[in-house]
Amino acid sequence: MNSLNQLELLYHSLQPGLVSFCKGYVKNEEDAIEIVNDAFLAVWDKKEYLTLDKNLKAYLYKAVKNKSLNFIHKKKLLTNDVEDEIDLDSTYPSPFEILEFKEAQILLDALIDKLPDRCKQIFLLSRKEGMSHKEIAEIMDISTKTIENQIGIAIKIIKTGFAKSNKSALFSLFVF
Repeated sequence: MNSLNQLELLYHSLQPGLVSFCKGYVKNEEDAIEIVNDAFLAVWDKKEYLTLDKNLKAYLYKAVKNKSLNFIHKKKLLTNDVEDEIDLDSTYPSPFEILEFKEAQILLDALIDKLPDRCKQIFLLSRKEGMSHKEIAEIMDISTKTIENQIGIAIKIIKTGFAKSNKSALFSLFVF
């Protein structure tokens, strides 16, 4: 499969979520769609340097966030309307928040790697791929109750790991 086909598949799977995410910033669906499309065009322009893997999803969300903030900033400068002003400083994470998030992401990845193989596979299909319990059950040829149990086990193990590391406040940010 060539990179255009891969990008097209990625676009169709991620675009709705990215648009929804972007609308949280720009409050307008047409603007959000345009921003998301711009982000995908930027990925296409950098296709020689980027790989179409799980890190690309994070890259796209970060790109959409940055493009959204730039859009808001430009709109603010153009309209200069006091009622529509947004406190941009509050939307940027502090260096401490960025570091804490990265540490928590590393912890989550390590905890997921320690899960039993089947439990790990089910959890990743559910949380990373966004598949429903029914879809996972059909793929793995097991019951939805087993899926629910395995995800419950994974969440319990991950929650315990976060609690032991004093990062329990960030637990729900990653798992749900």
